[in-house]
Amino acid sequence: MWFHHVTLDSDNRFHVQWSFDMPSETIIFNICVQTSGWFGFGFSPNGGMTGSDLAIAWVDSYGRAHLQDRYAEDEEMPVIDEEQNWNLLSGMENETHTCVTFDRAFLTCDHENDLPITNDVTKLIWAYDNDDPIGSSALISKHDFHHRGHRSVHLLSHKFIDTTALNDAKVQTWDITSSDLLLPNNSDTTYWCKIVTPPFVNKVHVIRIEPIISPTRNAPFVHHMVLYRCLHPEPEQMKQYIDHPGANCFDFANMPFDFIHCQSIYMVWATGGESLNLPENVGIPIAEDHETTYFLFEIHYDNPELRQNVRDSSGFRLFYTRNLRQFDADTATMGSVVDYRLIIPNGYENFTVSGHCSSDCFAEKMPKTGINVLAALPHGHKHLEKILVRHFRGVDELPYLAEENHYDFNFQDFRRFDRKRIILPGDQITVECTYNTKSLDRPIFGGLSTKEEMCMVFLVYYPRMKGVRTCLSGLTPQTVMKLSNVKQVLSLDENDMNPTIVLPREHANERLSSYVLERDQWSFGNMSKLELSNLIRYAPQKAQCFWRKIEGIDGMDEITELTSYPKTLRPYVKPTIKCQPHKTLPNGLYTQNSQSSHINSANVLLLIIFIPLITIKNIVFII
Repeated sequence: MWFHHVTLDSDNRFHVQWSFDMPSETIIFNICVQTSGWFGFGFSPNGGMTGSDLAIAWVDSYGRAHLQDRYAEDEEMPVIDEEQNWNLLSGMENETHTCVTFDRAFLTCDHENDLPITNDVTKLIWAYDNDDPIGSSALISKHDFHHRGHRSVHLLSHKFIDTTALNDAKVQTWDITSSDLLLPNNSDTTYWCKIVTPPFVNKVHVIRIEPIISPTRNAPFVHHMVLYRCLHPEPEQMKQYIDHPGANCFDFANMPFDFIHCQSIYMVWATGGESLNLPENVGIPIAEDHETTYFLFEIHYDNPELRQNVRDSSGFRLFYTRNLRQFDADTATMGSVVDYRLIIPNGYENFTVSGHCSSDCFAEKMPKTGINVLAALPHGHKHLEKILVRHFRGVDELPYLAEENHYDFNFQDFRRFDRKRIILPGDQITVECTYNTKSLDRPIFGGLSTKEEMCMVFLVYYPRMKGVRTCLSGLTPQTVMKLSNVKQVLSLDENDMNPTIVLPREHANERLSSYVLERDQWSFGNMSKLELSNLIRYAPQKAQCFWRKIEGIDGMDEITELTSYPKTLRPYVKPTIKCQPHKTLPNGLYTQNSQSSHINSANVLLLIIFIPLITIKNIVFII
């Protein structure tokens, strides 16, 4: 079966399906394009032609399929590669579509012209034209400007597929959306909130979470969506807001005070993400008790050009079943605090910060057998380039929970795991974020706006730890004072993360956060770049463990000991992938006879989904 299917163009002409086999380190693509000519498909380092690794494919008038491995030195005609590493499996053409299937090794030995296929975000590049290549040199006609583009994907992302459950008549849906909301045109960032409650009263399990972008053209504006549990001490108080039209989440003058009790993340989606299916033995509970009865729906809109007259009705579609599954799942947030203590200096091409989930935070609240992480969503904003979620146990570092070396702000999706990832009591999770701030003239700080930054990961896991919210850390006020040349504050209580300044005298009585965020001139105490980098990344941090206030448990656990990187004797070393040698082919051209199929245009898209398959060594081939 095909693991993934995406449509690359807005005209619904360019369809790509793919599967992969980890043991053989091979990926197979099935591409169908509404054209009688050639199409190009491949990988790009930045979404452009230059430096891209691509295949050109077509089916000639005799029904023979052709495939060429090419690379682009610039924005002009891509060059035929002497080492042909794209392997043609089959091809066909009918009155409307050209369909070709081929595979490639994750890592070829052509290190100069081929890009590796990894777990990172990959930018797919595509183009097509209505004419076949010309002559023995296969000269490619210039495609129309609108017949090209790029899209970010996770090529090697695992998916939980439970079609039986989704086809079950007992599986129902609940849509949670904004309602024809007019986006403000006087702010580039809008967080809009409203209270919702499920249309049923007994416990069910959510088994699939699907984004609704409505209308679809609004995709660039919808940055992320979050559903928070409302943990009000008197839950019925939230009932009065069910018909409330919603409000700007940070318009505190008009925001009902009761909304402050809605801060426990239930589920999250970010721009570019796909639907999230849960395994057949796991469901996220809803309508179970007061914790899962009232929710705050938050949608973050990004409108940097201050566009006018943009109306939106986007949101979540939750698929749920009354046939309860074995395990309850939940979402936990880990990483760095989102305030002035997340400091990222300007002028760096690579600057790394860290946020730690202290091993003391979950130790007493986690089952002795640990929690099983199903999926991870690393999250940051526009200056983030790399993010790494590290997992420590005692003196050992385990395989990373998530890794993005080519972070794309416009494509954020859960990384789904095909094998167990267990976090045990006493383990530490550290989130490392690397930013590029060369273009900035002042530091950037943690915050909710996309002009500010974040460094965190959302983990979907089971079994649920009742009471869990967030596990973060941030620089201590002492470290911030050193960075900002503040000499004295009124007090340094271990729990006061925002003390009042005494010296310098001209800023007396200001809060440390206000002084830091509003400061224009930064020297960072004349520290060298290396000293500054080491201080911000490795300085001991204040751990913060947030918990729901239920059954006498406080809202936040205070951990008196500061947290930092654990002392490890055996750091994790990523396994290496062995390159696979190329196939020697005449003239760099790979052809295969393929009988033309006379399939009418109405059925050609059915071919994409229902084409006969045979599996050999876990790789899917077309026959």
